[in-house]
Amino acid sequence: MSDFKRRNASALGGVAVGLGILLSVVVVALSASAVLSIYERRAALREVARADCRQSRECSPEIYKPDVRAAIAAEDVVDLGVIQIVLGAVGLIFIGLTLAATRDAVREANEATEAAREAMRITEEHGRRQLRAYVSVKISVKDFTVGKKPVFVCHITNTGQTPARALEVFTAIRATADPQQHPVHIIDRNGGSRVSLGANAEPVAVNAPAGSEITSAMLEDCKAGRMTWLFAGYLRYYDVFGRRHFTLFRSYLKVRNGSVSMTMCRKHNTAN
Repeated sequence: MSDFKRRNASALGGVAVGLGILLSVVVVALSASAVLSIYERRAALREVARADCRQSRECSPEIYKPDVRAAIAAEDVVDLGVIQIVLGAVGLIFIGLTLAATRDAVREANEATEAAREAMRITEEHGRRQLRAYVSVKISVKDFTVGKKPVFVCHITNTGQTPARALEVFTAIRATADPQQHPVHIIDRNGGSRVSLGANAEPVAVNAPAGSEITSAMLEDCKAGRMTWLFAGYLRYYDVFGRRHFTLFRSYLKVRNGSVSMTMCRKHNTAN
């Protein structure tokens, strides 16, 4: 429960308790007024009985006592009824307050249960993150010479605690003048069938050959920085908990001082 809802619930509970106390005070006041009125009427009745007795020639205590006693007994019954009503009203109010307190206790218990469940879920998720597979990739190139088809190599490593299952590699290769401005659509699937890569196992190398040979003009353009080769793709695999994950990569070729290497594009390399 949010703080806003909890404050509203507390405010409503306070209003309910206040109304209950006010109702109790009103009932007690009305009951007390009724009892006082009954006692006043009883005293008046006794005075009337005594006056009638004094005016009567056959006046004696034995004549008016039964009538007075009957009236007093009837009024006592009324008194008992009023007292029962007051006690019943007070009891109902206390029962209502008890039910409200019980409801609040149940709500607090439910919130504690939900908090415990959330803590268990977070602990479980944290454990899964610690134990799951984490697959990363490094890119290299070979046979980048005139008259040969260059081969781009994905060196795949699992740095997690458990195996990566059903691992697949999807790649695309493109010769371009600006690797930052040309999007790459992943259309080729390399690596053959799905494989399982154990935790901290030796890296797996997956080759992705280019579709054309390197010409002298291409090599000179690469050395001069007028063009480059873009190699991109993603890895797809499942952890031991059955969750699917992706590792996206994108790199481009650089030629410096006769040495050929692949540079990763930082903003285009992500993993989940």
